[in-house]
Amino acid sequence: MRLGIVGCGPSAVALIVGLSYERTETSDVVVLEKGDPLSSDFLKADDDAIITNTSAGITSIVPGNETDLIEWLGLVAPALAQSASFIPRGLYRRYLSERLSQACDRLRWQGKKITFIRGSVNGVEALGDGDLRLWANDRHEDVQALVVATGAQAKPTHLTFNETTHIVQNPYADQRFLQDMRAGGSVLILGSKLSAIDAAVLILKHRPDMRVTMASKSGMLPSVRSELLRYEAQFYKVDHWERVTQGDRVRRLAHLALKELQSRRTSVRQPCDLQTPLGRLQHEITLCRSGQNRWQHAIAHLIEETNEVWNRLTVEEQFRLKDIASGFIGRYVSSFPLQNACKIAEAMKVGRLSIVPIREANTGRNLEHTFGTFDAVVNCTGLDATSYRRSPLWRHLAALDCRSNVHGGIAADPHSMRLTTEVPKHRIYGMGAPISGSLLVTNYVRASVKQAEAIIGDLQNVHRSASTSRKAA
Repeated sequence: MRLGIVGCGPSAVALIVGLSYERTETSDVVVLEKGDPLSSDFLKADDDAIITNTSAGITSIVPGNETDLIEWLGLVAPALAQSASFIPRGLYRRYLSERLSQACDRLRWQGKKITFIRGSVNGVEALGDGDLRLWANDRHEDVQALVVATGAQAKPTHLTFNETTHIVQNPYADQRFLQDMRAGGSVLILGSKLSAIDAAVLILKHRPDMRVTMASKSGMLPSVRSELLRYEAQFYKVDHWERVTQGDRVRRLAHLALKELQSRRTSVRQPCDLQTPLGRLQHEITLCRSGQNRWQHAIAHLIEETNEVWNRLTVEEQFRLKDIASGFIGRYVSSFPLQNACKIAEAMKVGRLSIVPIREANTGRNLEHTFGTFDAVVNCTGLDATSYRRSPLWRHLAALDCRSNVHGGIAADPHSMRLTTEVPKHRIYGMGAPISGSLLVTNYVRASVKQAEAIIGDLQNVHRSASTSRKAA
C-alpha cells in the first residue's frame, strides 16, 4: 500500500516514526509539504529564549514511548533531562529532525520507500478501487491511503499602520526587525497569549532599549505553569470512578479541577490587585513557587480522558462539556512556563512592558493615535485552525464527501482518525488542527502522538483483513 501524507510537522513526524516501528501493509510513503520538513511556525525559532509550553515528560514524538525525549535530552542536554523541563524550541526541532531521519532509515532498511516532495497539494482525484491521485506542482502521486496533517496557519493582520512601521507577521521566522529598529524605539505586539509571550521575551532579551506594548481584546495574560504532566485522576481522591459513565467521569474531573483552582486562589493571601495584568501574573507566580497551582496536575489527564470518550458523547453533551471546560481549557491549557512569567513580570515592574485592552473594532490608525507610533508591529493574534477551508485541498476533499463536524473542523472518527464520508470507500485520515472538534483538544504534541497511534492501528486492521482474505481465497 502506498500512503500519502500532506504536511510534515510534528503530527506527520509522529506518524512516520510510528510506522517505522510497527508492521503494516504500507510499503511506500510519500510526504508532500509546501516548505521544508518541520518548518512549522513554532519550530522556526532558534533562539534559546523561545521555549516549549509543554513539559518534556509529555512531549515525546515516539508513539508508545513517553520517556524518549527525556532519554534524548540526557545525551545532548543533561541539565534539561527532566520531566518538568521546558526546552528551547530550536532544541526540540533538532530532536524531531533526528527522530524523523532515524525513522526514514528504519523504513528503508525494511525495504520500504519514503519520498519527500516540496509543493502544495492543489488537487485530489478519486481513482478506481478507492485509490486517490494527488496533484502538486503539475505532477501527480497515486496513493491508496491519505493522511491530512496540514496544521494551522498564523492569522494575518489586516490593520493599516504608518507606512514606516515594520509589520512582522511571523516573529518566529522574521527576527530581522530586532536589528532594524532604531535605538529606544517601540514595538506593538498584537495579542497577549503564547506567541505574544514568546515575542516579548525575545525582544526583552535582545533589545533592552525597546519599549513593548502588548494589546489584546482581553488585556490579560494567560496563567502560569511550572510543569505540564499527566497525573492520575485519583489525585483528587474520588473513589467512585469505576461506578460512573465515562462522560460523567470527565465532567466530574473538570468540575473538581475548577473547584481546586478557585479554592487555591481564595486561600492564598495576596496584597496585589488581581484585576490588573501584573497583579494576576504575580499571583500566578506565587502559586507556582508555593506548589499551590494544583490545577496543572489535571489538565493533560483531563484532555486525554475527554478525547477517549468524545465520540461516545452526544452532540448536546459535547457542547455542554465544552461550555463547562472552555475557560479551563482556553486559559489554563494555554498557560506559559514560570521562567518566562518571571521575565515578563520583571519587565512590567520596571515599565519596559505594558499590557492594554483593545476593542475588536480598533484599527491600526486608532491604535497609533491612542498609544503613539510604533517602529514595529508584531502579529501574535494566534493560529487559525480553520485555514484549511481556504485551501484547494479542502475543496477536493469536500467533493469526495469528507464532511465538517458541528464544531467547525473536519469530521473524523476519534478511534481511527478516518475522515467521515457517506460511503467509506476512500481511506482518508486527519490529524491535528484540521480535525478540530472531532476531539476536544488536538493542538499539542501528545494529542498528535495519540492520533498517530490510532491511524497505525487502523492500518494494521486493514493489513490483517487483507491477509485473512488472501488466506481464505
